[in-house]
Amino acid sequence: MPTMPDIPLLHTVLLASESGPGPYNARGTGENPLAPVAPAIANAVADAVGARIQSLPITAEKVFRALAEPA
Repeated sequence: MPTMPDIPLLHTVLLASESGPGPYNARGTGENPLAPVAPAIANAVADAVGARIQSLPITAEKVFRALAEPA
């Protein structure tokens, strides 16, 4: 994994935008996706308790109900 001395100097460029979801029509670029987080948590719960939760959010009540259902 590169560290700060390994990467080249970065230059920020601001571009005008006519539309965007953020304040002042700001749009994000280059953010890391959070898509893998929820499945990882669901897999951890399934590995820990043996019950697969199929919908978010994963709550204690959903885990309890899933454990009470016959397999």
